[in-house]
Amino acid sequence: MDRAKANGIRVMAWTADEGYGRDIAFLDGLDKRDESYVVEVPPNAHVWLLKPKVLKTPPDNDGVSILVVMDWVQRRDRLRQCHHC
Repeated sequence: MDRAKANGIRVMAWTADEGYGRDIAFLDGLDKRDESYVVEVPPNAHVWLLKPKVLKTPPDNDGVSILVVMDWVQRRDRLRQCHHC
């Protein structure tokens, strides 16, 4: 992607199959580059309907994705606010 963009390729959003949808480093790289994307994810993937509030950020573990910590009540309340779910 970096090479394509350096050569003048412009995209509105990147797309990828489930293989890349499982690759956390790939997805984190898209986020770090502020790129829009649509990827397939495994059927057992856990996702948020609304962006969660970070309560505690553990130290980075050799590039392993950092988990977002929310208490159960906050998650429940955010889901209740989602009228199109």
